[in-house]
Amino acid sequence: MIERFLAKDIKSFLNEFSAVAILGPRQVRKTTLAKEIAAQISPTPLYLDLEKPSDLAKLSDPELYFQTHSNHLVIIDEIQRMPQLFQVLRSVIDERRQQGQKVKQFLLLGSASKELLKHSSESLAGRIICTQLCGFNIQEVRKAGYIDDNLLWLRGSFPDSFLSASDNSSMNWRQPFIMTYLEREIPQLGYNISTEVLRRTWTIFAHCQGDLLNASKIAASLGISVPTIMRYIDLFEDLFLIRLLRPWSSNVKKRLVKAPKLYIRDSGILHALLSLMMSYSDIIFSEEVLKDL
Repeated sequence: MIERFLAKDIKSFLNEFSAVAILGPRQVRKTTLAKEIAAQISPTPLYLDLEKPSDLAKLSDPELYFQTHSNHLVIIDEIQRMPQLFQVLRSVIDERRQQGQKVKQFLLLGSASKELLKHSSESLAGRIICTQLCGFNIQEVRKAGYIDDNLLWLRGSFPDSFLSASDNSSMNWRQPFIMTYLEREIPQLGYNISTEVLRRTWTIFAHCQGDLLNASKIAASLGISVPTIMRYIDLFEDLFLIRLLRPWSSNVKKRLVKAPKLYIRDSGILHALLSLMMSYSDIIFSEEVLKDL
């Protein structure tokens, strides 16, 4: 069992705020962590998954549902599927505050950040705090007894990938994970982009790992316009699949003008996109051999 360091912060936030949001990509075990925390601080927590029709049906009248279960901590998973719920949560939280119930009411989970942050900032300002859960970090795996840092680098930080029985099993998990995003997750968000275009885009991002973002060059490689590739970049960043590392400078204007660097957020996904199976030590060894040839 690998302890998630964020758990302590989330428990603390629940004792300070009416609602806490945990954002992060799929398959980082947000749901598992949320249920574990809820069980520790609430005797009878409730869990709703907005991807399940039966749970969606329970919220056909959300105000009535929350009124009926006012004494429970409610976990709402995939909250971005129902953005109109934020206005209801605001009125429910405000009403409960007037009755003296101010904290640990809702634990919201989301796998797309921009939409959730937009709605939470508009509707729940002062009532919610957002946290981000990604895969395992190096401190977590070291504390759990994993002393080979190369394993985290090769397989990446997604729990199922990192904890696989072998490197081959790990790769066999990552490839379908990539296809799930391309074929299911992105289309469900309303984007009508072919799977092949998305795959090529993601792969080109992988080849640009650590480079300064050159949208014109990437767009030309894909045969699409710069505004279109910027839309794709926003999409992948929103889904926690890539990270844009903005430059630091004491001059604010320079920070705004300089191009960011582009990174695939998870090294294991990067290796899957590039079909790399070698460990870091193997790569270094291969480079040394090539130098001697």
